[in-house]
Amino acid sequence: MEGGHFDSVEEVDAAYPNGTFTFDITTPTVDMRNATLSLAGPDGRTDIPDTITISFFQAGEEIPPYAIDPARDLSIGWSDYSNGRNDPNGIVDDMIFVVVADCFGERIYHTGLPFEGEYMRHDVREVTVRSSALEPGRSYSAFVEFPHVVDSRVVKGVPGFTSYATATYVDLHTTGENAGEACPDASPPMDTGQTDRMERR
Repeated sequence: MEGGHFDSVEEVDAAYPNGTFTFDITTPTVDMRNATLSLAGPDGRTDIPDTITISFFQAGEEIPPYAIDPARDLSIGWSDYSNGRNDPNGIVDDMIFVVVADCFGERIYHTGLPFEGEYMRHDVREVTVRSSALEPGRSYSAFVEFPHVVDSRVVKGVPGFTSYATATYVDLHTTGENAGEACPDASPPMDTGQTDRMERR
């Protein structure tokens, strides 16, 4: 369940006050009633990770996102995960999602999701996108997201957690000329968090 996207902590708290929430979930294989999860951080505060600053590097040098050499591997780094931690319940640690998509909205890089295989945890500070995934003269979109786990538990064999997340989105461009299909005038949104592009869906 996605709670929405907000411009301030006050808006978050008005929509989802700190406290305990009860979930009833029914699917063809699961019938879960009165499952409870907390949405309260330390001292009852809304525990959202700090804003993320993203940096790009090639051949050991920091580069602007609009001048990426498609012949070189691209390293993507980010600022500290302000409240990142291992899950005290041992179910799912705070995670980092890094996603890169081409100008048509096709994902060319994703760090993985919990409960579906390997996923990236809060203490990682950099990933590398191989040059083989990049084309010259192309626009790309990327985001780095920090979902901070507030509470977690397993009910009837189903893992669940509540979290607050911070994400930063950025547009990228590779140098050179592309001989393939031209990119659309505007790239589609990567997900519902890219609120300035939702009208393009």
